[in-house]
Amino acid sequence: MRWVPLSPTESLSRRDWVFRTAHSFHREHDHLFPRPNSVIDGINVCHALDIARRRYRGHLLSSKTIACWNSLGMIWNPAEVDLAWGLTACRRYRAREGHLRPPPGHYEIGIPLDVWLTARLQRAEIGHLDPTEHEQLVNIAPELFNR
Repeated sequence: MRWVPLSPTESLSRRDWVFRTAHSFHREHDHLFPRPNSVIDGINVCHALDIARRRYRGHLLSSKTIACWNSLGMIWNPAEVDLAWGLTACRRYRAREGHLRPPPGHYEIGIPLDVWLTARLQRAEIGHLDPTEHEQLVNIAPELFNR
């Protein structure tokens, strides 16, 4: 969906401003995983996405609104794609840096990579990491996950 600039007389509802803000973020970053407290035009993007997800789960969004969000690649249940985004972030970081030891607070494509990796390492140490997930992580960073 392509947006045209606002005319001086055009007014938008809060919902439309939220969607335009998410659209702006997506256009700039090519994903909808903003850092916590990312604010664009006075709108907290993380909070806006959370509200949209809650409204979706509560069946409070029209099919047109859902289609608009889907056009941005909205992820309605972030837990379902956490692994895919985390693995993508790991691959990007490793390809760029040559290792997979991100500094504290580092974000890669919107994922807090150090926190994400630490959680996976802890789960691997106690044997609670899904075998498929473990195999994929070993392929990316054998030095971390092949212990």
